[in-house]
Amino acid sequence: MQMTRMPPNPKSEMGLRSFMRLFHVLGLLLGTVGVAMLRGAGDTIPPLAQPDAVFGVSTRAFLAAAGLIHIAGAACLIFLRDPIKLGVVACWVGFNHLVYAAGAAWLNPAAGIPAMVVLAWEAGLTVPMVAILWKLLVSCLILGGSILVLMERQRLQSLEVTAFLNRWRTLRQNQPNPPQPPAASQPP
Repeated sequence: MQMTRMPPNPKSEMGLRSFMRLFHVLGLLLGTVGVAMLRGAGDTIPPLAQPDAVFGVSTRAFLAAAGLIHIAGAACLIFLRDPIKLGVVACWVGFNHLVYAAGAAWLNPAAGIPAMVVLAWEAGLTVPMVAILWKLLVSCLILGGSILVLMERQRLQSLEVTAFLNRWRTLRQNQPNPPQPPAASQPP
């Protein structure tokens, strides 16, 4: 049996593609954070000598590794075209940030997170402002990624149902007329 691809619903396709553009913007933001991390790792400010509270390595090494990972995640968010993969990558990046934040909160560093101090210095912002922006980015990644996966799953299920109904309709139309049941005999 040959599978026929249904023409996409223009309204749902347009909504999905518009929503996917959000992840391109989030990818650009994530890439910018990665570049700021790499730039910060090359500076000579005092927080770079402090160990990272969660991983225990120097803040310089942490920022260099995290910067590269952020740039790789940004590339995925910018260049992936499959909505399911894009949503999963966005959730994965967001959950990694969430786990790091939970670890940092659990360890409760007295002087704050050195990496966040360096990022605030690089961006010319205060540490509380960077913390707010970081939470906003993580929220957008996790919620947006989850919504994107659900939207695409719903769209694919709708396409499957439509394709099934069209195949069923075609089979019913191509079937020869079934014989009519004999008329009931009337008693004499």
